Amino acid sequence: MAGDGNRDLTAYFYDQIQLHSGDKDTFSGGTLHYLTLLLTALAQASSLFSYDHVVGMELRPLAWLFKDAMKAPSKGDRRLHLLQMGQQALFVAGIFPEYFSRPGRSVNLTYYQQMGASAYASLAEDPGNPSHEIHGEVSRQFPQATALIGHVVRDPALPGTPIWTPDEPKSKILLPEGNSQVVVAGIPRIMIN
Repeated sequence: MAGDGNRDLTAYFYDQIQLHSGDKDTFSGGTLHYLTLLLTALAQASSLFSYDHVVGMELRPLAWLFKDAMKAPSKGDRRLHLLQMGQQALFVAGIFPEYFSRPGRSVNLTYYQQMGASAYASLAEDPGNPSHEIHGEVSRQFPQATALIGHVVRDPALPGTPIWTPDEPKSKILLPEGNSQVVVAGIPRIMIN
């Protein structure tokens, strides 16, 4: 049953978030729960990547997501674009910090952290957003949230199929099984086995 796998993955991520969160005062219980559900959702490539008929699955640049948010026809659409931008920045910065931290990269870790924190800050300031407190906490502690995600997804006990970035140091990421190619903005192609 498909739901059982998701429930198992959620339980796994919950346990790992609790284990790796260290100082329990860093994040509220609600934010730890949010990060657990985010990891569970983004374990499915379709929740993180967009489909383009030319290149296939791709990770849209944060600047494009920001542009979409600013041009959104409604507050609800704007919220969705900002949430996608924040979640993508949080997830990618948590998984690939070494890659983005290298000198000479046109897009670096600081860019991802600032764009992600800004997206969450905008969501926190939106009075119509029912998760504004959690989004505010993620915004204020974005580097700590990315570090926590990094610890969880790099855990050697992580179930599933790992893939690796093409250059050192290698970062483990959970994605579903299959034979696809992914284009990640600023990162060489990543093969999903």
